[in-house]
Amino acid sequence: MLIQTWGEVLQNSFQDIGIGLANFIPNLFVAIVIFIVGWI
Repeated sequence: MLIQTWGEVLQNSFQDIGIGLANFIPNLFVAIVIFIVGWI
């Protein structure tokens, strides 16, 4: 097991959050478009 510094842990956490947002935003956009089309 490797011992990581707090800086490395935080950097990896923020990278994971960024990747998660990059995957989530397109899905959110499609959901909003479908909702608007269904509303009309």
